[in-house]
Amino acid sequence: MNRVFQKRWMLLTACLVVFLTVLLAAPEAVQAATKNGLVVRKTTGKVYYYKNGKLLKNTWKNVTIKKKTYRYYFGKNGAAYKAPENLFGFYDVKIFTVGKKKYGFDTEGHLVKGGIYVDSNSRIRVFTSSGKYNEKKTKSLSKAFKTFDVTHEVSRNLLKKVKKSFGKPKKTEVSNSCKPWNTSDVFEDIKLIYAHYEVQLVHNKTTGEYALNGFFGC
Repeated sequence: MNRVFQKRWMLLTACLVVFLTVLLAAPEAVQAATKNGLVVRKTTGKVYYYKNGKLLKNTWKNVTIKKKTYRYYFGKNGAAYKAPENLFGFYDVKIFTVGKKKYGFDTEGHLVKGGIYVDSNSRIRVFTSSGKYNEKKTKSLSKAFKTFDVTHEVSRNLLKKVKKSFGKPKKTEVSNSCKPWNTSDVFEDIKLIYAHYEVQLVHNKTTGEYALNGFFGC
């Protein structure tokens, strides 16, 4: 190998080493510097937001997704406040405190937009149009509508009472219900479907009485 060829080979090798070093290091550096927008961690389901590579913390943020705008709150570790995932596919809500006020967030981390929701324990939760928790209205509805048990009396007016308090449902489904072994009465299940939850009743068609089976997210 002559001296000129050797020098060219050494120069080419040096350039290649420099190129590979930059190539391998650049993506990470560029990503850290330019990372922007909403990020959902697949392993944990946690939601984060980056602005110019910096993780947002302890702040509200409006994010537009497919022409719809959602409001998030990112906590001290950068993760958005959100309700836990429900394995059965039910829609849940969870209450978090921001400052001195309580707000509701769904399983996607979106601030709720008001109305009635149901949490992972099938409890009624009411929120104002700004997403604030309405504790007074929540307690009132929870007290008025208790899930059926052996001490809870059935009522002929329960269906009317539910519709008066919760409004007109988007959809109503009626199906046959298993009847208790010690009676010849005929029963049916009634499901009132609202925007964020379902109210399920049991109707004794023989006596005309109703009982509340429970509240479920949907």
